[in-house]
Amino acid sequence: MNRSNTILLVDDDETARNAARRMIERLGYDVVAVASGQEGIATLSAGPERISCAILDLTMPDMDGRACLRALRAVRDDLPAVLTSGWSEQDHATSEPALTILPKPYRRNDLARILESLIG
Repeated sequence: MNRSNTILLVDDDETARNAARRMIERLGYDVVAVASGQEGIATLSAGPERISCAILDLTMPDMDGRACLRALRAVRDDLPAVLTSGWSEQDHATSEPALTILPKPYRRNDLARILESLIG
């Protein structure tokens, strides 16, 4: 399947979402930025082949990042993803070894390295 370089960004905080969108665009990726897990699921469902990777805020109302990721992977099980959080990694310890948690605020270099490792 031929995938584009489009990142799905899901973050309920408008300021954080806009800052992350600009950062991702500066790295050369296209971005679809949405404010909720439900919007993210709808976006992926509408065109799963166009999304290269998802960046999900871990703590959102209604649907947290882990629940959103499970729903996204029900649509496309091979979707690379990064969870972001302003909390410490110890606060969000996970039993999922392949899950990447990027602490907020993150630097462009850190994001670039993670995206490169996930999607090339």
